[in-house]
Formats: sequence, structure tokens, C-alpha cells
Amino acid sequence: MSYRITFHESIEDSDLLADFGGLSAGVKARLTQVLLETEVLVRRPSRLTQVLLEIDWEEAPPAPPVAGRGRIDRIGAPQGRVAPWRWGRPTGGRRIPLAVMAGHGMDWRAPEALPVVLTPRLQRRDFGADLATPQITMRLERQSWRAIGGPHLARIRVGGDITALWGLAEALRCPVELLDDHGEPRWWGYVAEVEVRVGGIALSVTLDSMANRIAVAYAYVTEGDVIGSRATTSWAQDDESVAEYGTVERMESSSGDDSATAAALRDTTLAQLRWPQASLRVTPGGREVGATLHCRGWWDTLRWRYYDNPATEGLQTTAQIAAIVAEAEFLGGTLVETDDAVEASQYQDGDQSAQSVIEALLARGTSNDRRLLAQVTRERYLRVYEEPAAGASDYFLLASGALRTAFDTALAPGQCPAGVWARLKDVLPASIDMVRLAEPELVMLEETEWDEALQRVAAIGSRGAAASLMGVEPL
Repeated sequence: MSYRITFHESIEDSDLLADFGGLSAGVKARLTQVLLETEVLVRRPSRLTQVLLEIDWEEAPPAPPVAGRGRIDRIGAPQGRVAPWRWGRPTGGRRIPLAVMAGHGMDWRAPEALPVVLTPRLQRRDFGADLATPQITMRLERQSWRAIGGPHLARIRVGGDITALWGLAEALRCPVELLDDHGEPRWWGYVAEVEVRVGGIALSVTLDSMANRIAVAYAYVTEGDVIGSRATTSWAQDDESVAEYGTVERMESSSGDDSATAAALRDTTLAQLRWPQASLRVTPGGREVGATLHCRGWWDTLRWRYYDNPATEGLQTTAQIAAIVAEAEFLGGTLVETDDAVEASQYQDGDQSAQSVIEALLARGTSNDRRLLAQVTRERYLRVYEEPAAGASDYFLLASGALRTAFDTALAPGQCPAGVWARLKDVLPASIDMVRLAEPELVMLEETEWDEALQRVAAIGSRGAAASLMGVEPL
């Protein structure tokens, strides 16, 4: 079995062989020095160069230890990851990581070998075949669901070959799913940010700061420097970027401009932001090698587009939502599951994102005085339905913080219920007077988060506490 240990600096071959040669019978070391030169392909290439020393250890069947000599102990590492070895000095001194002893090493330690509940799968941007990811391993860290939107956030750790890690920058806006052990998807969305860490260098590329369709709203100046009323330039877009990532709109604002100056600002901003933006962070002394994929649900793409509607007639809120979604690039349509939506004016001035407009329409609720909820299905349809009433299907929230089903059984692995009621069980003493509180034993679950390492729901956000999630104690 072969393992690879990668270092920042080259080391004298003779010194290294003197240290490691003959540690145990059958151990052979092969030293190679490689020049890694990688282009980060985010349409604005950054060339990163690093000299690496790679040591491939080939370990033969165990042999009896040789008296007076050191040994190599294998702690273990999954295939495709940098193996964490430790070196025992022949003199019996303290044990130190090999990568540290051999000069400023980069050491990526794999997480504990816990059972995998949800397995990440990446697809190509065109939603076709799976994205080829050779020489890397992926493991989910956390994923969450919200009552408004459905799949919300997911964080995936990646380890493996350094060149393959840099290539992950091309995974931006690629669809991602988290599959259970039956191959059924439990979460779906897209890659919003990629962070690659190599030693003390961390490079991030993100869609958050990019925009490929831009307009500028400005208060124009008339003759004599008299401030006029607001005007807005036409939209300008970069077709190549739109074809690659989808339409991401951005409205800039300026004051005291004329039409020509505002148009120049629009064009300059578009040239700067039309491709995903990269940022570099330096942490001297860092030794980690790996990457992290920050993913978001498809609901998030509704904030990429602005929505305007000059009509002022009243229309059911669900019909308005369906009209907005019909213009969305990544959602296929709307599934309305209620007939009790109220009416509201259709007028929108174009200053708000489609997501903000839909959220305001959902908040208007139904004729039953309940909210409308919305979740994106795996097929990328927006399911709109009335908030359920509390009743027999409520979940249970125990004093320990554990969340249980309506049948008082454990949740299925990876399950994150949101937009449902939970009833406090064995929490509130019967002797406390709470008549002036609105059903204090009921909690609306706005967001829940699954922790793959802990293998349980690790955080819950309730209505009125959406700014942060509550920690959940172990079962």
C-alpha cells in the first residue's frame, strides 16, 4: 500500500535517507522533487507555483523490529488523502509528526472514520452527467433546511491530490446533492463558494460578489447643476458569463450623475465583476491541505434577479408568486397547494430581488390567518403551501434538546424537519402560570441543521430566533 507525504521545502536526499533508510525490513523510500504549477480556472486565471517534495512509502509485510532503530507507525488515512505518519526516534525521544520533523510540512488529517450518512454528489453545470472528481474525497460536515426555501446551506470538506483541489474552482454553480445510503437525495442546491487551503495559503472563489448584468440608478443633474429626479440606465450584461453561470443582476446607485457618467460606471463595474471573484488569505505556519465547498439551496438564486411589475390590480399572492417564479432561471415552476391565499396589489418598482418580493407575499398569509411557506423540491419547483396547524403530527422537543417524531421515535439519519411544529415534552412544570403566553409549549421550527460528525440534528432555529440557531444537546 502506498502513501504520500508532501512538504513545502526540498530536503537533502542523503539526510532523509540516513534518517529513514533501514527503519524496518522491506521499507523502501523513493524521493522525487516536483514543480507544481497550477492555473486556477475562474476565467481570470491566477498562476500559483510551489516546489514540493513527495515521498511515496511502500510498506512490505511487517517484519520484526530491529533493536536500537526507530520505526514508522501508520495511523491510517483514506485513499487519496495525505497520510498522517509519526516517526519514533531511535533514541526513544518524544514522538513528533514526520511532516514537522522533515521541515515545514503540510499535514492534512482526515476526520474520524465515522459512518457516512449523507454522500455528496456533484453534477455538471448543465444538470447533465455527474462532475468527474478523480483523486479527491468528499465528506459532508453540516447541512440545514429552512421553512422558507427548503434546502438552505451545506458545507463539504474535500481532501486529495493538490492539483485536483485547485481544479475545484471550476465547480462553482455546479448542482450538488446529498444522498442517503439508499441513494435518495436529502438535500439539493449548488456550489456557491470554493475555498482551497495549501499550507499557509487559502484561496477562495465565490459567486457572492460577482454580477454579469448591471444597471445604475442615479439622480441626474440638469443644466445649472439642479438636481433632477431619479433615472436608471439600461441593463448591460456579459453574455459569456451569463452562459456559464446564469444571470446574476446587480443594481448600483449614484448621485449627481448624468446619463453618460452613469453608463460609464455601469460598464466599468460589469468589467470588474463579470467573473467569480477570488480572494487570498495568508496564514504563516499553516500546514493543512484541503478544500471546503460552501453550498446553498436553489431558493438562494431568486436573489440574483430583480423583479418589477407596473400593474396595480389586485391578484392572489400565490398567483403573483407563480408569475415571479416563471421568470426565474433555475426554478421550473410553482406548485400551489392552497386556495386560501389573500389578494394584494401586483405593483413592484424593480428595486427588490425576486426573493424579497416572494418573501413579502408569503408573509401576507391566508384567509385562515396562517403564513404561506415555500420549499424548493428536488426537481426545482417551488412548493407553496399553508403553514400547518398544530396537532397530532407535531414533533417533540425534549428537555435535553433532542428532536423526536410525532410517534416519539428518533429522526431518520440526515432528516432536518422545518416549517413544522414541535411540542415541548417534560420541559415546562405544570405549576407555572403561563396563561398570558401564546401556547408556550409549541415551537415552530424555522430551521434545523444536521451535523454529520455528531450524526444528529445539532442546531434548531425557532420563530423569532431566526438570527441564530439554538444548540442541541446530545441525546
